Amino acid sequence: MKLIRALGGLVSYMNIFAGIVGGLWLIILGKWQLPVVGLILALIAVNALFPILMLPGYALGRVSLKLLNARHLISYWIAQVISWLFNLAWITAFVYVVFHLVVNNGGTAPLLPLLLLAYSLVAGPLGELTINESDDDGPTKMIIFAADLGLIFMSIVVLISGSLATGFLAFIPFALFGMAWGLMGGYAAMVEEKGIIKVREPLGEESLEPQGDRMPEHISKTELAKYVDHFYGKAVKLVREKKFASAGQLQRQFQVSYQVSAALLDAMEDENVIGPADGARPREVL
Repeated sequence: MKLIRALGGLVSYMNIFAGIVGGLWLIILGKWQLPVVGLILALIAVNALFPILMLPGYALGRVSLKLLNARHLISYWIAQVISWLFNLAWITAFVYVVFHLVVNNGGTAPLLPLLLLAYSLVAGPLGELTINESDDDGPTKMIIFAADLGLIFMSIVVLISGSLATGFLAFIPFALFGMAWGLMGGYAAMVEEKGIIKVREPLGEESLEPQGDRMPEHISKTELAKYVDHFYGKAVKLVREKKFASAGQLQRQFQVSYQVSAALLDAMEDENVIGPADGARPREVL
């Protein structure tokens, strides 16, 4: 994951460079409408479109996590594959639409600045999806990194062949590889050295630390309060170290159920340790 983070940083700089060069080139050619309108639409995509598109995949991800906790592996993989296929579909559609609009509205402008601008308008918003992810919560990083590589290869193929359709076909294998990579990475993040996540049933204060038995998804308010009291300080320390907070993060770290992790998030929000929920994104640490 460190290698991905390093390469991802390099790709981010390439994205910025491509956007600046492509945008300025088109402005000099008198095609200033493309970079200006493209920038506005990219901001709309990041702040309005993407959060809506991510909701179904996020909901399926929550379902799959509960299935994994219950050790229903077949159902878990079905939910995960559906979730990632949905994300793959809208990401691929977004790539095609942006490249199609930029290239086909470029008029007599050279193909290279159009491709640089289209690449930047796609890679930039997609990169925003991973901004709040840590190394422990990075399956999305995997598919976005693969998509970035696919965008670079796609742009090269389009530049050589002059065919947007051919370039788009070159992008598809990278997107599929990113999906498979993300699926395996997400599963690995949920598995400990001895197998599936193990959570335990609350019997008393001494049972609040890992015991190897499963914790029921729904426990009484009294038992829930015990878990929140026990893990609250550790949870605050964790989110401040990681610079973000999410239910999955707390479940993996403390081996607790979604009910407990959600209660911990609510408690930290009440104490102004973290910010409110923002769709599918991890919560901000205040």
